[in-house]
Amino acid sequence: MSGFAKILAPNWRIGYMATPEHLTERLLDTKLLTSLTTPALLEKALAHCINEGHLRKHCERVRAKLDAARSRAVRLALQSGCTFAAEPAGLFGWVETGVDTEPLAQRTLDDGILLAPGALFNAARQPSTLMRINFATTQEAGFWKKFVAQREASQR
Repeated sequence: MSGFAKILAPNWRIGYMATPEHLTERLLDTKLLTSLTTPALLEKALAHCINEGHLRKHCERVRAKLDAARSRAVRLALQSGCTFAAEPAGLFGWVETGVDTEPLAQRTLDDGILLAPGALFNAARQPSTLMRINFATTQEAGFWKKFVAQREASQR
C-alpha cells in the first residue's frame, strides 16, 4: 500500500494497494463502505500521468531537486556544528543539536522558522536533542545562521 500525495500534490489523496486477486473484491468493498469513493477525476488524471510517462518524468525532476537540496542542507548543517543521527536520506533528516529541541523549536518559531523537536516523535514526549529538519526548507545559509543564533541563545 502506498499513495501519491507527497509526489504530486498534497490534496491528491489517491492510494493504491497490490493484493492477491482473491482479496481484491473484499478489499474494494471495504474501501467503498468505509470511505465511499475517491474523486474519479483525480483517479483518471493520475492514470493519465502514469500511462503517458508524466509521473515518472516528474518524479525524476523532484528527486534531482531534493537530492540537491539535501546536499546543500547537509553541508550547511555540518558547517553549523550539527551532526546527523542517521544517514541523511529522503525529505527529512534528524540533526543532533546539542540542546533540548523543545525550547529551541519555540525560539526558532518566534523567529519565523517552524521545526519539529524530537519530543514530538517520542511516545512519552521525552526531551530530546534531536531535531527533524526538512531538507527542502533548510538548504539556505540564512536558515542556518538563524538556527545557530537560536541554538546558542538556548545554551545560555
